[in-house]
Amino acid sequence: EKYGIRLFYRKTKFIAVSETTKEEMIKLLGIKPENIKIVYNGIDRTQFLSKTKKTNTPSIIYFGRLMKYKRVEILIRLMRLIIKQHKNAHLYIVGKGEAEDNLKKLTKELDLENNIKFFGYVSEKKKLELLQKSWIFITPSFKEGWGIVVLEANACGVPSISFDVPGLKNAIINNKTGYLVKD
Repeated sequence: EKYGIRLFYRKTKFIAVSETTKEEMIKLLGIKPENIKIVYNGIDRTQFLSKTKKTNTPSIIYFGRLMKYKRVEILIRLMRLIIKQHKNAHLYIVGKGEAEDNLKKLTKELDLENNIKFFGYVSEKKKLELLQKSWIFITPSFKEGWGIVVLEANACGVPSISFDVPGLKNAIINNKTGYLVKD
């Protein structure tokens, strides 16, 4: 496959959404670095200007597809530790995907139904409301192309926490717009 891409697309220009995506295109697909331009994703900040009051108790939000590689189960397990110190803390899980049933099952097994709420798909208006009222956005994914939801959270005044992994380490300025932790 790498040879076919090099042969048939050797003069084609490509766009990558982050430095780590560009690195993968070079390494995995054999695309020449000079044929790749980085164009970062962006958001329209004006849609994030209205403010919703923060929740009275600690609230964490995850927003994205519920896929195995997103590792939302880590976040669910982390909630057990969080509620030991903050009994009324809540986790909002927004999105749908193939891992949803297993995540709901894990939530029930860990007796966290009072602290974790699954929202499924939501409108843009509801997404902004949930982001704005949350204290922190966490994404435990092991890899992203970029991490546009990190920008959306930041635009709502919500810092982000993620593992120091491809894509997300490009979207978060550590100790400024959020925190990158060792995987």
